[in-house]
Amino acid sequence: MNLSPAVPIREPLDEFFISFPSQPSPWAIVIGGLVLIVFVVVRARFRRGGVAQAAPATSGAATGPEDDRSPHTAALGVLDELEGEWPAGERELDVFSVRLSFVVRRYVQGRFGVRALERATDELVDSIREGALSPVQRDALGALLARCDQVKFAAALRGDAARDAPECARALLARARDFVKGTAVEEGGAP
Repeated sequence: MNLSPAVPIREPLDEFFISFPSQPSPWAIVIGGLVLIVFVVVRARFRRGGVAQAAPATSGAATGPEDDRSPHTAALGVLDELEGEWPAGERELDVFSVRLSFVVRRYVQGRFGVRALERATDELVDSIREGALSPVQRDALGALLARCDQVKFAAALRGDAARDAPECARALLARARDFVKGTAVEEGGAP
């Protein structure tokens, strides 16, 4: 056995040791900074809800941002489409009320210039400037959206509403249609 001191004995981990320079490269600093900026911007947009979110599906494009019709014409078109889709039970009534609420909120957003899709019902009603709606119209909007919220969230109300789902849907649709027609702006600019 030859134990010659000419061959140094190496530790097994020496092969995997990575040495870093004492000063980082300027390019590494720039690239690291850009990655950090992109991360912060993307995270901020997700927190604010600025990234496109899925909207309830409607069979027409009347609620899309590319729609060039007036807000009330677009809303009435989608409400007409919803008329034939009477819910048969609790789950269908939930979906119907969410879609109806979306149509009304989209109309309010286009008609009054408020961010209706991102606000709770009370915040939405309060955010519409004084004079834009009469107190009766403001109460009607609040009551309509509150009822849609109840159908969607309040399990205690679902039993009664689910038994009478088509009637409940008809009543909600009639209230929505009345609100849109009552607050529509005519082509000349007067409500």
